[in-house]
Amino acid sequence: YRGNTRNAWQELDVDGYGKVTLCELDWAAAEVLGRFLAAISTRFGNISRAAASLGLKGGRRLHRDEFARRLLVARLASDEVEAEGLFEVLCADGGASQPAVSAQDFAWLAGLGQSLPKATLARVTPGSLARGVLAEQTDIGSCMSESVAQFDDDASTECAAWSDDGGVGTQS
Repeated sequence: YRGNTRNAWQELDVDGYGKVTLCELDWAAAEVLGRFLAAISTRFGNISRAAASLGLKGGRRLHRDEFARRLLVARLASDEVEAEGLFEVLCADGGASQPAVSAQDFAWLAGLGQSLPKATLARVTPGSLARGVLAEQTDIGSCMSESVAQFDDDASTECAAWSDDGGVGTQS
């Protein structure tokens, strides 16, 4: 790179903390990994047990089809596309003639865990139009107007309310 490296770094380091994270480079991949890490941590307790449960013991490695099949059987991926996407992100030897995921790849995920987005329901992707996405995701479009909707005291419908800090809370 022959341009101004300081400017390039500032463009990559969106939050200004002096390091570039996967979230800053590829939000979608970071979010998928965050959901996957949360799922295996909840189900197995830790990365080592998850890797062992998927058959990644010792030097054993899983090639794409077998890895995807095991994720689907264990319900750790919603479909083949997600399972294969996880393979692509986790597989450290993707350039090999027969790429495969190993226990070491799961250990890498554990180390990355602190910088991944936490899995939550109805997460709004940064940069999207939150009100429109939220309304589609939770079907509350009729409850929201330009400002926060007025809530009918007699209604039991829950609608999202925008807090002062831009977050979304629930109000009934």
